Amino acid sequence: MDGTRETDRGPSGPPLWALGLLALSPTALCLLTYVLPLLPRPPAISYNAGALLMFAVAVLVLPAFVVYGGLGLGLLAWALARRLRRGSDRRARQCLRYGAALLVGTALPFLLPDIAARQLDRLDEHPTRHMLTRGSEIVSAVESFRAERGHYPAALADLVPEHLSALPTIGLLCYGEFKYELSTGDQEWRDRHFSSDPPYDLWVEGYLSSQLHYWPGEYPEEQSDGDVVIEYVDGWVEFINRD
Repeated sequence: MDGTRETDRGPSGPPLWALGLLALSPTALCLLTYVLPLLPRPPAISYNAGALLMFAVAVLVLPAFVVYGGLGLGLLAWALARRLRRGSDRRARQCLRYGAALLVGTALPFLLPDIAARQLDRLDEHPTRHMLTRGSEIVSAVESFRAERGHYPAALADLVPEHLSALPTIGLLCYGEFKYELSTGDQEWRDRHFSSDPPYDLWVEGYLSSQLHYWPGEYPEEQSDGDVVIEYVDGWVEFINRD
């Protein structure tokens, strides 16, 4: 009896709400993977630095869920075992509450209603829509240049100021700027464009080895096997390197 009273008078530990907030760390990392690509990129930060930051956050998401979920399950198992051996005491009840708080916080992203999931999908699509809008301006200017002069520009800078007041930039943390290359006509060029020979290629690099390309002519067939995933996105083609 005295031992039980002494146990009940033991240290109370951190408040339950504080542990619940701590358990939201995996959820916060998940949300950060959606928010980071939307942030503007300061001139002092290179595309590589932004992409590396995005990669680091993405890599931490799964271990965070494993660690917090495992800790929550461990606390629940320990508390149940203690109650079976000694009956209910303050420490067992406390560990049950802590384990439950960790599991609820860790499971929160999987408990989101469909409407919240749709909003997150919109966030994920926003950078691509942003790039497509800016890229379409460049494509229109390139075609206008060709219609006027009979050939494609050698570089994007040739479009300024007659066809564009300034070159559109991406300006997002995890994406580079538009790149442009005229056809070289050699085998290496055809291999890079899957045996086709487009007159030019306009593309932008994104985080996690993703590239969004536009070129006149045929695109390769969509596929998701091998080392590269190929998808069509509103008249552009996206290559995602799995390596």
